[in-house]
Amino acid sequence: MASEPPPDGVGSAFQSSDLDEPMTKFGFSNDVRAKLLEENFDTASFAMIALTLMELDTIIKAYEADLQREFTRKEVAAFRQLWQFCQQKAQPAPPQPLAASASTAPPSIASGWSETFPAKLDANMLRQMRLDFETAYPSELLDPNSMPGARLLALTAHQLKKREWKWIPWTMRLSQSQH
Repeated sequence: MASEPPPDGVGSAFQSSDLDEPMTKFGFSNDVRAKLLEENFDTASFAMIALTLMELDTIIKAYEADLQREFTRKEVAAFRQLWQFCQQKAQPAPPQPLAASASTAPPSIASGWSETFPAKLDANMLRQMRLDFETAYPSELLDPNSMPGARLLALTAHQLKKREWKWIPWTMRLSQSQH
């Protein structure tokens, strides 16, 4: 004897989650909301469901298979909005720099002109960066004349990791063959 689900599509067996309000805000359909609540997702866990938008697209396809239907573009957009919302909520607030520490630093360090080189990248990281580039830009060829040099790749990876964008000096913008 199967009973009919409540009108909102969320059974009483599911606990209220901090994702319930954002899912409603972003316009999730009842069956998708029920599926996510069934899996006990909260903001922190949904933020870690994928590390990139490409991974999120794979997970969206898996949910389509689980629910045995294809999502509309609006539903896919709602998934992406929810994931970005959770990513922002899960990120710890950056530490606020003390005003005294910035003023006591030597001018060359405070201005960013005198910087040390970032650590070299290991072979696995370089291979992954190359694979990511080749999947994103399949028609582009990477030969020694067009492949960025080791210093440029290390500096770029360092800035991506810190999420702090600075000007890259022309002396570091060299290809592998130039380096």
